[in-house]
Amino acid sequence: MAAPTQLAASVSFLPGNLSARVVGDSVDFAYVHRHTARVAQATVKKGAAADAQFGEQNVIHSQGGGALEAVLQVSWVSLADGSADLLVVCTVAGVAFYNGPRLLLEHKLARDDKDMVFCRGACHVRGRHACIGTSFGGVLIFAIESDRVALERTEVEHQAALCALSAAPWDASADPVWRMASADENGAVVVWDADALRPLHIIPGESFPCTSLQLLDDRIAAGFANGCLRFFRISTRQKYAEVAAHARQILALALATGSDQSQLASVSEDSRIHVWRLLGDHVALKYSGTVPDCIPCGVVFCSTDVLAISCYDSKQLAFVAV
Repeated sequence: MAAPTQLAASVSFLPGNLSARVVGDSVDFAYVHRHTARVAQATVKKGAAADAQFGEQNVIHSQGGGALEAVLQVSWVSLADGSADLLVVCTVAGVAFYNGPRLLLEHKLARDDKDMVFCRGACHVRGRHACIGTSFGGVLIFAIESDRVALERTEVEHQAALCALSAAPWDASADPVWRMASADENGAVVVWDADALRPLHIIPGESFPCTSLQLLDDRIAAGFANGCLRFFRISTRQKYAEVAAHARQILALALATGSDQSQLASVSEDSRIHVWRLLGDHVALKYSGTVPDCIPCGVVFCSTDVLAISCYDSKQLAFVAV
């Protein structure tokens, strides 16, 4: 029997609805379908004729069918010793951590009768901590190991629900300082000392939600609901570039780093896919295109020259050589 060439279920319309664990040509794609978090193993053919054949596909997390049980986001986080990658499932109820099919922890938020609560946005710091955004402006900080996850504390720094988090090393040294950024529905971006897991300063928002973040050394790339891409220097707290990248809200960003330059991919409700070259403070368009009959809601790099794009209400992942 030929290997399937599509996902087992369609992709829900959620910002950042695609995460990937890449090992050579093998990629584990994680995505949300309605009230489930799913993982699809695939072998990706790279180059100009980029495509994939799917292997095993599993439902990792399944909620009921009610509005208070919706899954909002899935994300891979890597452990420090490289022994495993945990799958983080953010839901309206809280957050769950999985090592393969094994549930390590399900943390449920206290529910208020007046306000909806949920978790959204996830990243790891040095593979030792996972940071999860919440609807009440807090960041849940978990210590993570291959067989144990435990909540250490909650830091509340935002005045609105969180949308995205990202963390990365400051430089390429053997033991670099790490920084983290978190963004909310008011467009504010908080920069964190990721080693101490304490906020450093706030970059004020302009009322438009910041839907996606990527960190690269001293730089922050932020995508907004008005279609703009903004680039900030962490050290100066200043915006150094802004691009009117899309006609509608940006739904996801993906970053591929290189020795001389890096690439940032952005996808939007306007159905456009852009790839931007990042070199110092310079931002230049490298690629622009569309996927027919697709509203892209997630994007990942399978390699430095191949993108995978998830499309709303579709079982097909689109693969684009850039």
